[in-house]
Amino acid sequence: MKEPIYESNHRNIIKYLNEYERHIHYLNRLYVVLAETNKAIVHCSTERQLLDQICRIAVEYGEMEMSWMGRPSEDGRFFVLSSYGSSSTEYLKDIFISSSCDVSEGRGPCGIAFRENHMVISKDYLKDETTQPWQEKARQYGWRASAAIPIQRGGQPYAVLSVYHSDPNIFDLKMINLLGELAANIRYALDRFDMNRKRIIAEDRLRLYAKVFEHSHEGIIITDIKATILSVNKAFTDLTGYSEEEAMGKNPNLLSSGRQDKKFYESMWKEIQATGYWQGEIWNLRKDGSEYAEGLSISQIVDAQGEITNYIGILSDITQRLQAEKDLLDAQQRLMDIIDFLPDATFVIDNKGKIIAWNKAIEMMTGVKKEDMLGKGNYEYSVPFYHRRHPILIDLAFNYNQEKANHYNSIRLTQEDVLIGESITEHLAPDNTYLWSTASVLRDTEGEVMAGIETIRDVTQQRVAEAQIQHLAYYDALTDLPNRSLLKERVNEAITEAKEKEESLALMFFDLDHFKNINDTLGHRIGDLMLIEQAKRLKAIFKNQYKHQEVVFRLSGDEFIILLTNVDEDGAAHAAEKVILEQSQPFQIEGHELIITPSIGIAVFPGNGLDFESLYKCADIAVYYCKQGSRNSYRFFNPEMQLRSVRQVQMENALRKALEREQLRLFYQPQISLTTGKVVGIEALIRWQHPEFGLVSPMEFIPLAEESGLILPIGEWVLVTAIQQMKNWLDQGIAPMTIAVNLSAVQLREKNIAQIVRQLLEEANLPAEYLELELTETAAMSEPEKAIELLDELHSLGVSIAIDDFGTGYSSFAYLTRFKINKLKIDQSFVRRIGTHTEAEVIIDSIISLTQSLNLKTVAEGVETEEHLNFLREKGCGEVQGYYFSKPKPAEEIENWLREYIK
Repeated sequence: MKEPIYESNHRNIIKYLNEYERHIHYLNRLYVVLAETNKAIVHCSTERQLLDQICRIAVEYGEMEMSWMGRPSEDGRFFVLSSYGSSSTEYLKDIFISSSCDVSEGRGPCGIAFRENHMVISKDYLKDETTQPWQEKARQYGWRASAAIPIQRGGQPYAVLSVYHSDPNIFDLKMINLLGELAANIRYALDRFDMNRKRIIAEDRLRLYAKVFEHSHEGIIITDIKATILSVNKAFTDLTGYSEEEAMGKNPNLLSSGRQDKKFYESMWKEIQATGYWQGEIWNLRKDGSEYAEGLSISQIVDAQGEITNYIGILSDITQRLQAEKDLLDAQQRLMDIIDFLPDATFVIDNKGKIIAWNKAIEMMTGVKKEDMLGKGNYEYSVPFYHRRHPILIDLAFNYNQEKANHYNSIRLTQEDVLIGESITEHLAPDNTYLWSTASVLRDTEGEVMAGIETIRDVTQQRVAEAQIQHLAYYDALTDLPNRSLLKERVNEAITEAKEKEESLALMFFDLDHFKNINDTLGHRIGDLMLIEQAKRLKAIFKNQYKHQEVVFRLSGDEFIILLTNVDEDGAAHAAEKVILEQSQPFQIEGHELIITPSIGIAVFPGNGLDFESLYKCADIAVYYCKQGSRNSYRFFNPEMQLRSVRQVQMENALRKALEREQLRLFYQPQISLTTGKVVGIEALIRWQHPEFGLVSPMEFIPLAEESGLILPIGEWVLVTAIQQMKNWLDQGIAPMTIAVNLSAVQLREKNIAQIVRQLLEEANLPAEYLELELTETAAMSEPEKAIELLDELHSLGVSIAIDDFGTGYSSFAYLTRFKINKLKIDQSFVRRIGTHTEAEVIIDSIISLTQSLNLKTVAEGVETEEHLNFLREKGCGEVQGYYFSKPKPAEEIENWLREYIK
């Protein structure tokens, strides 16, 4: 005797529940692994101890058969860092696993995970081609699944953690995500060990420096962060006369002569705090009261974490050197008084080319001291400012030569022998430095040249800022692709050229399908990295064809524009197909393998427009219809799209006035109990009667209402109208029943929807038991946790809850059991195939069995024939609605129908 279908379905459900419980069990064990691993990270003092603990935890708590961690040596062969499991010693003995892709043992899970830095899952180890070299051993131990998890250290591939399980297909998406968290925790622990080692090395080095400084010929003084002397060396004692015991615990100001005021020391410490270093000359007093000139440098000492722990000062007696320099400076002081306070870097040469003045600004610009430059000639002074092949501006001022002047970016000669030029040098910094210079000659009363003076100003920041502003104006900050501003220029230029050459061009609007899902699930950072890689891929596609032309532009978000010149429709179609083919290749983003499809709209010049705005608009319309259709494809613009777009805009505008003009109406369709034959409910269905468009289908205007936000006031109007109508029927003595009202996905996102329903029921004085709220399966499962919270609130009001169109979406059984619902409505697409489609009948039977097991009511929609009715009655369906009983009708007509039916 053949087993009844409902018993088979019941057994399937029990099997599903068992599988689900088993999966939950493994997930829970893996959560325990994460928790125990975190404990091990906190308590393990050595790296080996930690790795042993991790392998042990994976087996004992994660119920893995065996786990081991290994890393490749210089020859690519993996060696074992740690392992655990009864079979680990035997399995790993003399095993050969490589990180090289040149050998078969390197093309297994471990080798791939290490090379490509992503997790490799073998769902059936004994059937996986990549595990063939090790399957014979694995079969002995009963392993059926494995995971190879790459471990990073210091941002680089370090090792691979491999775990083995006896259950095939155990590693689903949630298990993989948890294993990814485990890898991240291990990476953190290894990085922490490295940081501790660096700290210990730094501390040892500091102790070494403390020993070395005693042998220095320079005086050395070490203080704490409050400038209290902790230690001095012998050279310090010889220079100052203070012993270490006398200096300890004192402030270095015990040496102060009083020559330097408070501001001097404030400036000195300000520079130390800003740069970590100060060097200069000061006058101090020895213990015996004698004054001396001291060369002093002060540096910060920081620990491994970058925190300041001490200051070190190195000092020497420079009294004799200063006196010699003073004699030289006195001779040149008058000239330096003139130029020393100029804000621009300035130097002066005599008529023999010798430098006779070098001001402070030029010292700061070049780092070259005045004493190192005075008296120099033979172009030695040119090195800090100019590329060697450039002539010196001051030489051009002495003897102007147009050919040499061409080496400057710009140069001009003004009146009074003043020359102005701009050049680029690579000598002041790693990057180019832009210098703006003026040079002029100084003549005596006879007109003879006495000297030449040049001033130099670093205008690099100004030029870089100008370039950045220019770049930002025309290029996207994220992808560095040209933006809409540059797109418009390039398209207009291309159109002008196409007109002259009588050629065509194509504008392709490229939009990623469901890109929002990446941002919502993986975060905007992964989304941004995805867009960067997308930009690189699109550029690479057209790199060879358009070598000197900007082809790919970014508008915003996931929208790109591709400009193809000298192509017709066939060429554009070929390019679009190539883009779609390339897009089928997965993106590797930080361990995530992502595949995302494109929708492409194409407009062609001159057929679809003669200017940028026209072509852009047409391409935009084309991509919209592509996304409305199959996606992952391309469409050319055609005039019919324009007409539909115009109608859509007209309908949206008209819909905004539909409520106030009372163009919306409610129709009602009864729901019949198959047990009693009575009317147990009635569904309120919205219709739009427009004077120009006629009776507009909800399938057309409801999506418009949801996109525009109009669904909220429309939805509230439906609730008010339906609730009041039900109250009127009850007052007229019509048999009690529920009235069902559909809630859209937009309404479900409103936080106060439950409060609105409560208020409307109270205002109409209608008990909540007479109201049923329907939401589609897709809307409920789009954000299941929020849906659970909302349904709890609505259920607490006492209203009935139904899941509409059940079977057309994807419902998690776990979530379905958590939803506080009363009914499941079988979608009419299944009911209409009764008698002609066995699969649809099986689905209906399964849904009815499911609702019975969950103690829910079942309502079948779209019942139109006696065959539909008999099948549903036989399968145990509770309620039905459809044309077999009544079409949706206005309130007056359905009221007459109800009275007639009750008779």
